[in-house]
Amino acid sequence: MTPVENSSKILFIGTGRGCEGHVRALVSAGSACERTPTVEAAMARLRDSSDDLDLVVWDTEAQAWALDEAFDKGRYRSRVPTLLLLDRIYPWIASRGRRPGSLDYLLKPLAPSELVAAAAENTRFVRARRHIDETQAQLLKMAANLGRARELLGPAGFGMAGEDLERDASLSDREEQIARLLAKGHRVSHIADLLGISPHTVRNHFKSVFRKLGVHSQVELLARLRELYANV
Repeated sequence: MTPVENSSKILFIGTGRGCEGHVRALVSAGSACERTPTVEAAMARLRDSSDDLDLVVWDTEAQAWALDEAFDKGRYRSRVPTLLLLDRIYPWIASRGRRPGSLDYLLKPLAPSELVAAAAENTRFVRARRHIDETQAQLLKMAANLGRARELLGPAGFGMAGEDLERDASLSDREEQIARLLAKGHRVSHIADLLGISPHTVRNHFKSVFRKLGVHSQVELLARLRELYANV
């Protein structure tokens, strides 16, 4: 069956007896399945490129040793959510539990409908994260454009006067230090701990940074900081 438009793309690992049926069920549900027999081949594929994949499905039949190497010893590396088809619950998976959109599992035997439903659930998670990332990038770009527009309008009298803008855009050493930490994603409490000052003092510095940089939200501030400190 030809996959439907906008279908999920799945990397399927396994050669067990039920693999053919699993792959057929996913394809019948509209997914495009790329199949590889071993986890080593899958890891090579993921290292080369994983941006086009929505999910990894691994039928672990007769590959218990590979599971221990991959997860118990922490050697499995993938930015793509993984759905394991297990013959039993392993200690390391019992301690972590199901995490759709990251590391998920099903116990065999399982019906084709169970596999299709779990694959769809994991795909929804990864696509939601991608949408959030894309939206955030668009907002940051819009905030940067808005900041540049304010700078252009300032000398014309619609914002800060030119000399005021030049004077106020200069951050103190402490303000710059805090701005850099914010640009790296640190929270107020963590910045306070790092610098040995109170969270209240950190917030006061934030207010000063907001005023000097002419921004009105944290999104605008992050965009402005990325312009100023592109190499942080």
